[in-house]
Amino acid sequence: MHHYSFVAVNSLDTNMLNNLESRFELQESVCLNNLEELKLLLAMLGLSLSKTINLDLIDIEHCWLVEGASKEIAYSDFDDFYQHWLGVSHRESTMDEYGQLIYLNSFMNRFKKAKFKLICQEIKD
Repeated sequence: MHHYSFVAVNSLDTNMLNNLESRFELQESVCLNNLEELKLLLAMLGLSLSKTINLDLIDIEHCWLVEGASKEIAYSDFDDFYQHWLGVSHRESTMDEYGQLIYLNSFMNRFKKAKFKLICQEIKD
């Protein structure tokens, strides 16, 4: 499994991003099987990976800039979004799966307003 953090920042200040407490406040993470699942999720949210950037961040293996107009799924439409996600990703329906997507969806408003939208893949233990 891979942990991908959606990071919403207005500056690419590596000192701030390497402060784990600060970065924790600026991100929402999901756990996915691979990069293809991430790309699928991003496409469902109206986003895509733009380019790889090297920020030399602590505990981060890869970092990408994100482009596109992210959309926040209305609460009333979330269950349909979730069922579609399960269908196209072939992931299992669990409380963890549902919860991580609910939290990510609530983060999307903040994410779309950020000057820099990043996806950071955490280093596997």
